[in-house]
Amino acid sequence: MPKKKIFCLLLLLLFLNALSFSQNNRAYKPQKTRILFLLDASGSMKEMWSDKSKFEISKQLIYHLADSIEQASDNVEFGVRIFGHQYPRSLHNCNDSKLEVAFSPKNAKSIQIKLNKITPQGYTPIAYSLLQAANDFPKDSLSTNAIVLVTDGEEKCEGDPCASALALAKNRVAIKPFIIGLNLAKDIVIDFNCVGSYYDAKDENSFNNVLQNVVNQAIKNTTVQINLLDIKGLPNVSNIAFTMYDYYSGEIKYNFIHTLNEFGLPDTLFINPAGTYNIEVHSIPPVMKIGVLLLPGTHNIVAIEMPIGYLNLVMENKKAADAMQCVVREAYSSEILYVQDLNDNEPYVRGDFDLDFLTLPRYNKKLVYVPEEKEKTIAIPKSGTLQFVNIDASIASVYEIKLGEFRMLYEFDKVKEKDMLSLIPGRYAVVFRPKSAPKSDFTKTIYFDINSEKITALNLR
Repeated sequence: MPKKKIFCLLLLLLFLNALSFSQNNRAYKPQKTRILFLLDASGSMKEMWSDKSKFEISKQLIYHLADSIEQASDNVEFGVRIFGHQYPRSLHNCNDSKLEVAFSPKNAKSIQIKLNKITPQGYTPIAYSLLQAANDFPKDSLSTNAIVLVTDGEEKCEGDPCASALALAKNRVAIKPFIIGLNLAKDIVIDFNCVGSYYDAKDENSFNNVLQNVVNQAIKNTTVQINLLDIKGLPNVSNIAFTMYDYYSGEIKYNFIHTLNEFGLPDTLFINPAGTYNIEVHSIPPVMKIGVLLLPGTHNIVAIEMPIGYLNLVMENKKAADAMQCVVREAYSSEILYVQDLNDNEPYVRGDFDLDFLTLPRYNKKLVYVPEEKEKTIAIPKSGTLQFVNIDASIASVYEIKLGEFRMLYEFDKVKEKDMLSLIPGRYAVVFRPKSAPKSDFTKTIYFDINSEKITALNLR
């Protein structure tokens, strides 16, 4: 077989392998992409570029692009909203905005016919038009919506395009608008930074290139790769769940368990590019990435620092049946962060922690620092055992003696033969009342010591 054919076959196999792998991921695959052209038809659009007006060039490029795309795809629909075309400029009409061509399949010819009937003449209500555009898209959660604003001027109606764009983002109506400025002055361009992605077109040729570029971005799938970075800045941290929330509403949009693929790289995820995300990595403690805005039609890499270390809690003579645990809190916090089993090694994000071992009595460690890429081992004293024999008691209480004080640890309502307690080493007392003498005066106190891995038998008579 010729080398060229072998090379092509290898490429095909790699592509099919990558495709089958990506299908295992939770993918956002829109059924349709809807693109709304928000076209300026104010009086200034009559300005000539070479032998044609800006509006004439705009309508021709929009029609030809829509026509070529609808011939190649059944999954893309176009709509056209025009502003500044219904009333003369002298009337200063700031509500002059209308959806002239609604979304429908194969409507490029309708766009051409409608645009040929429009004459630029009025004002420039950009903010108002952006707000109205929210109602132009059909209610469809399985589609990606995009707005392409084409203008040669600034807001003329004292509206706030930034506020309008924010309203669109909060409602996840469409991906952040694309703005094509027809040779705008630099001071006007700055005003559009908060609205969306700005592209400058200084002539017909650059306008054509920019228009094709932004429409291609809107049509292509948006992907994201979450890089969980170790201390060296490498995306080697994985196998941790994470949640993607809507930045504005807090609504859960996606849940994933982070995975590295066969090449050792984070999975590629297909995500709806509309809106802004907060990403919470469910590490211990959780790590948040706030305000993640995805660039549509491209592969986005989101880096999150995850300086992971390990906390190893050890009680050497603990048996599985003991189910001994430790409550973990962030240093100086009263909120429980995690409950870890003893003789277990768990990953933690670098930091200081307070440990409360659920032993009898409680064993505490404060300000335990877990460093990144290292293991912090905390060993607690091996427990001993208290056993009751020759029982003549109905009620008995066990106390820790610490700093000369009694601290009750456990109380038996009905003491049974060979009742046992697991206690860490220390000085203790048991207080009980014999069954044969049910009066307070006959209460007895026995002092004893508990040693690691030793059984201390007490005669309750």
